[in-house]
Amino acid sequence: MRVERLLSEPDGRILPPALGGGLTQGALRIWSVDLDSIALPWALTLLSEAERGRVAGSALPERGRRYGAAHASLRVLLAACAGIGADRLVFESGAHGKPRLAGGSGLRFSLSHSSSEAVIGVSRGGEIGVDLERIRADLDCERLARRILSPAEAVAWAQVAQRTAVGDGPASLEEETRRGAFFAVWVRKEAYAKARGEGVARGLASFAVTIGLHEAPRLITDQRDPRAPEHWTLHDLELAAGYAGAVAIEQATCIE
Repeated sequence: MRVERLLSEPDGRILPPALGGGLTQGALRIWSVDLDSIALPWALTLLSEAERGRVAGSALPERGRRYGAAHASLRVLLAACAGIGADRLVFESGAHGKPRLAGGSGLRFSLSHSSSEAVIGVSRGGEIGVDLERIRADLDCERLARRILSPAEAVAWAQVAQRTAVGDGPASLEEETRRGAFFAVWVRKEAYAKARGEGVARGLASFAVTIGLHEAPRLITDQRDPRAPEHWTLHDLELAAGYAGAVAIEQATCIE
């Protein structure tokens, strides 16, 4: 799925997208942003007191700075999509603590950031969840797979691993293919859990999605909601090299 790039001014201020008064009913848009291009002093002027506290209290200054940049980006986009000033945004917690805009705007949103990149999805209609991960060579994919994959996914993952292990290419290429396949399924699962508003509490092994770089993303089963595959769609995101991302969308939402 196409992802728009959120740009910034030379002084580090974010350029809001031109949406002509806001996001239309039923529409969905997704943006990515380079967090290191955003000036923290400016970003802090948009954040809530609690958010500024998280920036200041971060044990790693770089992580705090990127957190501030990501949440300032979210506020700029939500203001543009709602057609109001950023200072008029009021947040509240929905079920399971998922944030939403107060006042019945109809906007649904999701934010994910990893390293210097962030992805933000906004819809005016159905729920949405996005996930972004930097593809790391030091991550133990096999160990994490045992924690998050459902039994059906574990079988499919073993087949992917077997196919790459007997390939004719260099070992480094086989490992890269297997790692890419794992990150693809990981972000699909995280995006769906976020869209349902449950995050990690959802239990990622309680539902199954398609696995592999060449298999269309799709929700296959959900133990808690057997009819969910009829109502949710998954899409992989077109992102910068070295990142994997996905979005989960209620089918009532249209992609602009």
